[in-house]
Amino acid sequence: MRLTLAIDVPDALTGVVAGMRGAPHAGAAGAPAVAVPAAPDRIERGERTYADPLGAYARGRYVRHGALRVPATAERQFESAVRYLSRDAAMRGVIARVERAHARLTLRIVHDHGDAYDPRNRTVYWDPHSALRTTQGGRQSPALGLGHELDHAAEPGRRRDTLTAHRLPAYDNAEERRVIRGSERHAARTLGEGVRTDHRGTCYRVASPTALR
Repeated sequence: MRLTLAIDVPDALTGVVAGMRGAPHAGAAGAPAVAVPAAPDRIERGERTYADPLGAYARGRYVRHGALRVPATAERQFESAVRYLSRDAAMRGVIARVERAHARLTLRIVHDHGDAYDPRNRTVYWDPHSALRTTQGGRQSPALGLGHELDHAAEPGRRRDTLTAHRLPAYDNAEERRVIRGSERHAARTLGEGVRTDHRGTCYRVASPTALR
């Protein structure tokens, strides 16, 4: 894919978080694992400002992947995750849909296991060091968590809202079931990762986006 570097100002960080995968947690490496709750994540919304080369202030530097802008500081981690996910046909399709989206999307890095997609500011939150142990004992990489949230972002808004409003035991809602039993499951089998049968699990820290242990 062709990448261009840009300085840009993200959309306001407001809205209700949808599409949670991980649990809120601010621990460092080696911190106790955290069980994933059914309630939406609490996302840290603080921002730093960075001086740009012209002396004005910008919210950060981004690399554009089509419609998705990625913080330049996270580009290496994002590229590693995308290369890994692209081994699976379903995830290649999800990534292509995100890149071709009509409205701009933003990736934000978090450090509290708080993977999520917020449709109101079109932001994907991703912790590149948060892996997941499923309730069946399998393991999922941070990269698969990114793919999960990108699938939420790629889904047309009206359909995603309708599915999210449809509550379901174990999966919390029909939108989570769609992603978990769809692209997530397909990629997990291709990549040799754990397959989920619910929207639950326990988060733990790993060294890289593609690590399982």
